[in-house]
Amino acid sequence: MIKEIKSTPSPPPFFWKDIFSVLFFAVLYLGAHYLAFLFPDTEQILMAVWPAGGIGIAALLLNPRRLWPVILSVLFVVGIAADLSIGRSVFTSMGFMTANILESFGCTCLIVRICGDNVSFTRIKEILALICAVLFVNTATSFIGAGTAKLAHIAPFWDFWKTWWVADGLGILLVSPLIITCWDRPQNTSFRQPWYRLIEKCLFLSIWVAVAWLTFNSQAHHELSTPQPYLLFTLLAWPALRFGQQSVTVSLAMLAMIAISSNTVSAGPFLLGGNTTTQHLILVQMYLGIIAVTGFLLTASYTEARSAKQVADEEKEKLARLGDNLPNSVVYQIVRELDGSMRFLYISAGVKQLNGVSVDEVL
Repeated sequence: MIKEIKSTPSPPPFFWKDIFSVLFFAVLYLGAHYLAFLFPDTEQILMAVWPAGGIGIAALLLNPRRLWPVILSVLFVVGIAADLSIGRSVFTSMGFMTANILESFGCTCLIVRICGDNVSFTRIKEILALICAVLFVNTATSFIGAGTAKLAHIAPFWDFWKTWWVADGLGILLVSPLIITCWDRPQNTSFRQPWYRLIEKCLFLSIWVAVAWLTFNSQAHHELSTPQPYLLFTLLAWPALRFGQQSVTVSLAMLAMIAISSNTVSAGPFLLGGNTTTQHLILVQMYLGIIAVTGFLLTASYTEARSAKQVADEEKEKLARLGDNLPNSVVYQIVRELDGSMRFLYISAGVKQLNGVSVDEVL
């Protein structure tokens, strides 16, 4: 007699990894909401850059689509719970979170539609898709948040719409690439770099933080020895050309924290102009948006150019190995210029044997 043994089904692959990912982003999302509630002095920081929008987009981009409904539902509940805990009404909480969830879902769908899956924000197309999400999807969902604020008598419609659009837009620009590039992916080789590269990174970050702090905390901006905001644009080329997008996103996050929390923003005089704290914040938001887009596009364009050159060199090497090993034959590559003329890019060594002309003479 053969006794049937029933085995307990094992959980699907990456089951626990999925649970950890959902819980991680839920905690991160909750922390973004509670930061202003726990630390009243940082409320202006969250009004200038609202990180929850960027966290929601990163959570969807880093997880398979089958988890999207679960992630959006969990983030929705977490956000409402945070709002209710500080005394906001159910109507206000529902309205704000509906706008936040639709914003995260809409931005993610637009980015994936343009760029496909496995977005890393290292290509120009991905950066442009992120900018389009900020300009179009965030603009539309801001109307829901502003309408909720108007109906709940929290703030005038257009004032709240402007605050929501700019703060959420900066959160998407600064936070989404930061999380995506720092997430544990196979292509992330930060911890396998040589020691001298790590020292160079630490050196850059030290200089970057020092210059950023002096730029936004100095009271003597008219002096030539005081760092000016444009200097940070030139410094950003260092990580863009040497380290990649991950270092750029970390640098921009540090700059945002230093600039928005600086004494000159709250007390003045502010180097970018403005007479009130609100005007200072608006100017800082514009500055951060411009420098973020500049840094991302510079890094992505250099990365794509370097990748294209590497591919071209590999193809040229393959062609050379093939052509130089073919007996009694010539392999060549010709490019046609805009004026109609043609020139050789490559010709194999067989041209000497067949035609009596060296490769250098042909080229």
